[in-house]
Amino acid sequence: MIRKLFFIVILMLAGTGAAWLADNPGEFSVRWLGYHIETSLFFVAAAFTVIALFVWAVLHMIWAIIRLPSEIRTRYTIKKHEQGLEAVTEAFIALTDQNTDRAKQMIKRAEKLLPEPTLPRLMQLQLTRMEGKDSVLREQFTQLQSSDKTKALALKGLAEESRQQHQMQEALRHARTLYEDRPDRKTSVHTYVDLLTYHRQWQQAVQVAEQAKRQGVFARNEAYRILATIYADQGEHLLKDNNRAAAVEMYEQALAYDPSHQPAAIALTEHYLSQGNH
Repeated sequence: MIRKLFFIVILMLAGTGAAWLADNPGEFSVRWLGYHIETSLFFVAAAFTVIALFVWAVLHMIWAIIRLPSEIRTRYTIKKHEQGLEAVTEAFIALTDQNTDRAKQMIKRAEKLLPEPTLPRLMQLQLTRMEGKDSVLREQFTQLQSSDKTKALALKGLAEESRQQHQMQEALRHARTLYEDRPDRKTSVHTYVDLLTYHRQWQQAVQVAEQAKRQGVFARNEAYRILATIYADQGEHLLKDNNRAAAVEMYEQALAYDPSHQPAAIALTEHYLSQGNH
């Protein structure tokens, strides 16, 4: 819009100047190398304008020729990107239809066409899950760690895969890395707290949950439910170790955070009944 207004202003000024010169043509005289040239100032201005426009046109043409290879590459890149997205769409449809052969074909095509491999890798991950190839799945999660866009997904996937393979220390390591990388995400906190609780690192689990509450990752009620679960789990293990007094304390702490926590309420009720307390 600004360019159009600027162009209109220039045309108006040029028209005004041309009209003024037409009314006041004046005289222009030059002696150079034995030649004597006399003409009107209007003619000189017109000639200068024509020459300037000609030079501008030539320079514009040269610039267009210089930029031509870049324009061709840009259009080719855009076309490849569009074809790559079409391949991703086809792969998604094939996965929905459980047509693994078609999905593999389209994923490979997308990898060749798209400059960023994130989308094809995510589709390949889904395909590998569908085929049940756990060893390949772990390798693909590791590859996804190289991209900031998919690092969190990869770490969570590695933690889950390690857990399914009963490699709990490895799962905890991936969960800790995930939490350190994205402490502001609910999934990061949930995964880390869950594995800390499994490893009986309850104090650290409480600290992580409390910090998440302070930073606004969870609403207060949601954070309290997580804390109640941590204390209830601790109480359960203490009860198994016949440390009833400490277990009761943990269950009471769980109910203090979440009065509706059923496992803690049931465990306390059973304990009080066994003690003859009502």
